[in-house]
Amino acid sequence: MTTATAEQAILDAVKPQLYIGGEWRDGGEGETIAVEDPATGETLVEVADATVDDAKAALGAAHETFAEWRDTPRASAATSCAAPTTSSPNAPTTSPCS
Repeated sequence: MTTATAEQAILDAVKPQLYIGGEWRDGGEGETIAVEDPATGETLVEVADATVDDAKAALGAAHETFAEWRDTPRASAATSCAAPTTSSPNAPTTSPCS
């Protein structure tokens, strides 16, 4: 696989959604924004345009996960972080380590 092909495969795998609380979802207003190549101005991919409510939801999910993980022994947490539960290089793991 060429570098260009590998790069395009990564771009093609980007979801135009937000990953909050272990779930993919659209931004609150359903809008997306373009991510541009600064060298060419070409749109590389569209990503979700998050709202203030989306940010609050993400913060709430992070706070809940922290509450669950704060007392986890380091060795146990490290083992969980080292073993993602997905085979896709672009998908988040189900652990709070990603």
